[in-house]
Amino acid sequence: MKHRVLLLSIVMLAAVASVYVARTAVSADIEYVQDGVTYTRYINTRYGFSIPYPSELLVPQPPPGNNDGREFLSHDKQAQMSAWGTFNVMEETLAGRFSQEKTDPDRTVTYETSKDDWFVISGYIDGRIFYQRTYLVDDIFYTFFISYDQNLSDMFDPITAHISGEFRVPGMMK
Repeated sequence: MKHRVLLLSIVMLAAVASVYVARTAVSADIEYVQDGVTYTRYINTRYGFSIPYPSELLVPQPPPGNNDGREFLSHDKQAQMSAWGTFNVMEETLAGRFSQEKTDPDRTVTYETSKDDWFVISGYIDGRIFYQRTYLVDDIFYTFFISYDQNLSDMFDPITAHISGEFRVPGMMK
């Protein structure tokens, strides 16, 4: 009987340890350099998406209480990036969300494209450049949004392209 209790205790301890290790591995930030820019990959444990951000240019802000995403700001507030997930509780279609986002009266959209499970819009908002990529996968919207002052376009345009290409959401093959 003592051996069963001991064995059961060891199995339970191993299970708890493996969950802790798995959660630690999933939530750990990964850093790399691409074209002279240092990126850190933010991993959202609630929705399972990940996205790189230029860690020498943008600072992660405190996470929201519901852990739906993260905001990143430059020290001078001239650049802002956010990424988040949200359940599709209103049962919207991707086409409907796309139409809503691109016709926002505060935005001047200069580029738009869409596929079966994502769309991209970019242009100007309040005199700043903005870019947005949104996926709809398994009834969850995943969105990456960045805006920056126009005088930063030479630096942030290629960064934005890289981030957009590296935005990973569950269920998507890249």
